[in-house]
Amino acid sequence: MTQTEQTVEKTQRDQMDPWLASLLKAREVRGIQALDPATKQRFVKVRRAVLGINELVASGEKPEVILAKLETMEPELLGFALEGVGMALAKQDMFTPGELNRVEAFVAGTSITYQIMVFLGVGALLATDKLPLEPFITSYLEPFNPLRVWAIADGYGFQSGMLHWQDYLYGQPRPEYFSGYTSRIFDQGLGRSIWLIDAGNVTHIQQTIATFSPSRQADLWCGIGYVCSSVGGVQRKTLEALGTAAKAYLPALAKGAACAAKFRRMLGTPAAHVELAHTILSELVANAADTTDLIQEKLPNIGTTPVQSLWQNYRAYLICN
Repeated sequence: MTQTEQTVEKTQRDQMDPWLASLLKAREVRGIQALDPATKQRFVKVRRAVLGINELVASGEKPEVILAKLETMEPELLGFALEGVGMALAKQDMFTPGELNRVEAFVAGTSITYQIMVFLGVGALLATDKLPLEPFITSYLEPFNPLRVWAIADGYGFQSGMLHWQDYLYGQPRPEYFSGYTSRIFDQGLGRSIWLIDAGNVTHIQQTIATFSPSRQADLWCGIGYVCSSVGGVQRKTLEALGTAAKAYLPALAKGAACAAKFRRMLGTPAAHVELAHTILSELVANAADTTDLIQEKLPNIGTTPVQSLWQNYRAYLICN
């Protein structure tokens, strides 16, 4: 490629959706082939849902108009659109603060699953410019609600990987404001981004995760399981290859897929591709030749009202309830 062509490509990339620009740059630097057609089609569809609702919210439309728009969307895109709502409302709260907390007002009276998707978007907004969680986050967490904390940490991890992959996949830091179990949830979100940054390529995903400390790999694989199931466009052979690549972390991969399936049901937007991924990965765990080498985690049932002392139940909550 000539210098002129490189300049043109960079200009085009700078004018793109930041996610797409980041993916193209990662593909160039990491030598990764493009997403396969089915996965790319799903990604574009999901991303358009996020951007479309984000623009509507940013235009200043009233909550009832936003809700009406959400009701007209394909049900399987609802969760992704809610992330876009969370990003746009959080941005308004941050840069044009007022007496009304827009995010809180929007989620008031909604189900916990609905709120989780919105707060994933809040986390993504904060991570876009690597903003600290305090003091902004506290306005959304009184009284203390750990599921909101977890969702923000998850969204933060995902967006960090999507937009700042050179920092987080190579340097592999965790933001200093994440500690304890929230740092693990950050990794689950980061794992979701690896699926897209590595273009769903099983070999690249395995190589990327293998560079992290073993103590972080289970949560990264959990994120892979969630996103490959939730976004869709993944063939059976790819799911089976992921199961093989995860090795001892196969249960974490399957847990992520189980979470995506259960979460979809709770949100009222089940999808065949999500259920299929959950079924296939669960079967791989059940049929593993030597289950003694698999890394299993107990999934406690914490009931419908999580409390501060029960921090290690983010995805377990969704699977067990």
